[in-house]
Amino acid sequence: MTRRQDPPDIRTMGEVLKKAAETAQKVDAAMLHLWEVSKKPAEKGDLQAMYTVGKGYADGYEGNKRNWPKAIFWYKKAAAKGHLLSMRELGDIYTYGYGVPESHTEGRKWYEVPASKGDVPSQMGLAYLLRYGTNIPKNLPAAEQLLLKAANTG
Repeated sequence: MTRRQDPPDIRTMGEVLKKAAETAQKVDAAMLHLWEVSKKPAEKGDLQAMYTVGKGYADGYEGNKRNWPKAIFWYKKAAAKGHLLSMRELGDIYTYGYGVPESHTEGRKWYEVPASKGDVPSQMGLAYLLRYGTNIPKNLPAAEQLLLKAANTG
């Protein structure tokens, strides 16, 4: 005879949800602080700080409102110095038209370097553009190769 388990106590579930909300607030506060303290190092040329500042603008840390022009500015500064994650973010921004007109040509340009260096999300983004993109030549064999590389990497 199997014993039926009682459902979880509603009070316990409420406590778990309350803790989760408190944790999310702490994470948000920490991210906002990180964004604020990254501004000075970004101004001095620190690549990771440039990315963090750009990400903060993209995620809406400035008054809960996304600021795409500032995000793009900081991502481009970091990308110009070789920051691969900033390049990937720019690929996403142009591919999907976040704050700019959608441009698969620009998206492809920004995905190519990190994809060539093994960045899996960039490989997948570039493969998508080579398969479905507009205003760029379709290249199904290259798209397939990128997806195979991505699958074997991560």
